[in-house]
Amino acid sequence: LAELHFMDSAIKFRQQKYLKGVMDFKKSWNLFKECDDTLTKLFTSEQALNEIPHLPQIRCAVDFGVGIYQFMCSVVPRHFQFIVEGIGFKADRAVAMDLLKRSMRCETAIRSHFAALALGWIYAFFYYNYDVSNQILDLEIDKAPESGIILFTSAYVLRKQGKIQESSDAFLKAKTAMQEVPAFQLKVDYELGSNHFMLLEWNQALEYLTRFLDGYDAEAFRTYCAYQVAFCYIMLENQAKAIEYMKKVQPWVRKNYALDEYSGHQAKKYLKKNTLSQFEILYQQALVSHEACNYNSVLDILEKAKTEAQNAGDTARYSQLRGSALAHLKQFDEAKNCYMEVVNASKDVLKAGVNMYALPFSYCGLTEIAIVEKDASAAQSYLKKVKGISSSYEFETFLQWRVRKCEDDIRSMK
Repeated sequence: LAELHFMDSAIKFRQQKYLKGVMDFKKSWNLFKECDDTLTKLFTSEQALNEIPHLPQIRCAVDFGVGIYQFMCSVVPRHFQFIVEGIGFKADRAVAMDLLKRSMRCETAIRSHFAALALGWIYAFFYYNYDVSNQILDLEIDKAPESGIILFTSAYVLRKQGKIQESSDAFLKAKTAMQEVPAFQLKVDYELGSNHFMLLEWNQALEYLTRFLDGYDAEAFRTYCAYQVAFCYIMLENQAKAIEYMKKVQPWVRKNYALDEYSGHQAKKYLKKNTLSQFEILYQQALVSHEACNYNSVLDILEKAKTEAQNAGDTARYSQLRGSALAHLKQFDEAKNCYMEVVNASKDVLKAGVNMYALPFSYCGLTEIAIVEKDASAAQSYLKKVKGISSSYEFETFLQWRVRKCEDDIRSMK
């Protein structure tokens, strides 16, 4: 029942029915807490351990539920903080990880595999610890080599590491494993199209992305997918098709969904003149190359974009993305110089509208480098700057994950 309320709240939040979602969210926690308290007492009783069948499996399910609840509440975006505050809940990521690990260890219970997938995802996308993530997921694949969900999760993690071809291979295996689920087939098509998009393979991306849009009815992914399709057509110099798909974007934008809102801003920018500036076209290619972890390609593309910058927002985005690519290549001094170019122009950058995200991202980049260099004082100072920017900005949700990891890293340095 606790899990049902948790899932129901997630559905309501996606539908932007926040009040009803909060009520289900609180019911879910109350039930999870009741279960957890009861099991804690039972596990101190020798009689209960001997007489109650499947008690460890029950404990596994509750650990998974409470662990997921704790972790999700600990990383909720700023604009959804009211949900956690509304139920008076204080999340603890360390507790969440301990519970999920304990759940994963109970291999005779089905929820142990859910916990393993959750941990694989968290280690990859929150902690960037790919060794641990891959180890967990490889063990799960060994146990269930034809599980579409496990293969799908592994494919996502491979893509996060920049292993795009291996990711596509895993997505195809996942698709084969779940041929009886049409919606899953379409979702895999979207992911395959996104992989081609990251490699700047426009024709191949279109094949999968348009198939997804034509067959998928749900709100998730369609807004950004329409933008991706439109950008492919821009790169293929098909203006009529680019306009057609850019016009689909705006009506589909969901408030407080980072990629939806970004797609909406890009569509509005394009439809204003039915074109994008040369800087924007190059920058977008650099951005998706960065997502593919192709950092040398990012630097090459940005070198071409540099002379096309038209304003402070363009220059700031150029410097921030270049700094990020250099940091990933461990060229930290050059990366810091790029980030500081943005910081030194902060007054102008803050006036750059939606492009001002280059400033908080630069401060976060400086924080991460300070952590690598074990300079806790500088890390705290830069992190304070990130958190001091109160205005909403592009990709804020994604940055908050990095901010929370920085907070954890700084605490571990003390």
